[in-house]
Amino acid sequence: MPAPTVTRCLATLIEAGMATQLSNGRYALSIKTLEIAQAHANEMAHASDRINELNQRVMAASRH
Repeated sequence: MPAPTVTRCLATLIEAGMATQLSNGRYALSIKTLEIAQAHANEMAHASDRINELNQRVMAASRH
């Protein structure tokens, strides 16, 4: 990816509060990004649990 594109993307992420520039000039994800990632992981775990529950119901119903 061209450097100007990376710079624009980083500026957009910083403006949205999703990234921050460190004192050493490098960039890092913000707490906001990590919170979104954790919320997504929680939702995926919940969805997986629900799918497993539904699969068990289907299997139990197919035995009858």
